[in-house]
Amino acid sequence: MTTATLELPDVIGFVSDRAEHDDLDALGRALKARRKALRERDMAKVIKNAPVITFNLRPPHFNGLTGVVKLVDTTGGKKRATVTLDKGSTTRYAQASPGNEYLIGQEFYDLENVPLACLRVIGS
Repeated sequence: MTTATLELPDVIGFVSDRAEHDDLDALGRALKARRKALRERDMAKVIKNAPVITFNLRPPHFNGLTGVVKLVDTTGGKKRATVTLDKGSTTRYAQASPGNEYLIGQEFYDLENVPLACLRVIGS
């Protein structure tokens, strides 16, 4: 017995050319479930001392900041972390945040209450 392996172009071709409403509904549910599984997997990697980069934050100029996880808080249903930003990210944060200009030139800054879903471990 052989099993067929679909490649991404095959899937895209099917969706583009032949998928019906029910197919697209099923794909939508599968995509949502897969994204949730990946998000949970990625959040589990965010542990103390892990190097991370921020993404999907608002305002968007807070995306791309790098640092090290100082603390992970999952109490009360929260899934948040404190990230000690490196010098370059501390400067970027200070320049983008009115009232935080005093941080320019600082070696680090503890960015608190960052959702774990908005952190990606660097190098994983």
